[in-house]
Amino acid sequence: MSKLLNQLRLTLFKISPFMLLMCYLFYALPVSAGGTKANSKAHSKPETTTIYKYIDGDGVLHLTNKPPKKTEEVLYARSYVIQSYTPPPSPSSLPSFKIIRPGESLPVVKSTPSLSKRASERANEYAALIEMTATRYGIPSALLHAVIRVESSYNPTATSPKGAVGLMQLMPGTAKRYGVTDRTDPADNLNGGARYLSDLLKMFNQDVSLALAGYNAGENAVIRYGNTIPPYRETKNYVAQIMAIYRRHLLNAANVNYYQLAEK
Repeated sequence: MSKLLNQLRLTLFKISPFMLLMCYLFYALPVSAGGTKANSKAHSKPETTTIYKYIDGDGVLHLTNKPPKKTEEVLYARSYVIQSYTPPPSPSSLPSFKIIRPGESLPVVKSTPSLSKRASERANEYAALIEMTATRYGIPSALLHAVIRVESSYNPTATSPKGAVGLMQLMPGTAKRYGVTDRTDPADNLNGGARYLSDLLKMFNQDVSLALAGYNAGENAVIRYGNTIPPYRETKNYVAQIMAIYRRHLLNAANVNYYQLAEK
């Protein structure tokens, strides 16, 4: 050990750009020792790189993606598997907001057409369930609220002339596809509708407008028109209406948080 320490003291390290990068990867990314894959959740399939850390016979520390040669004298060696992830594409149609500079007040939010008293009561009644379902499938709860408000006005027994039923107006085929047995049951309906919306968001690279268009007109219609909103008046109005409510939900939340912070 004393020999090793003396060698290390006498060694002048020349840090290459690659070595600096490897040092960053060691501390900035999740690693696991011994060549095992680290368990981590990601949006896309992880890519792994094996990094070898060893000290040669001259006391020089190596960080490299190549293992030491069998003929090379090694005083200490260890390997790591580093996982890297490619983040999902940035949503191209998520709501954007004006930057509020110091001293400026937040804009006044125009209210959407008010819900009936009963609808407001239902919205409050299902708020916790909506929040839980949105979290489960990685959907903003504000978006789920906006869809439910337009689809059924929070009425779990609402039925359309085309046969869609429930909070998120599931058609029989969609309900069967997502294992929904009772479309009038709020939890069952929400679960199926949220899963469908989540799948649409993934299918269209997190483009909210296209996902909503797919929810209204079907994903095949969106694909048929080159991954654009189909030129149907109903679908265009549907997307515009939900996006407007979605923006207002988010901006109202921003207003609440802003004034809560101001009061502290």
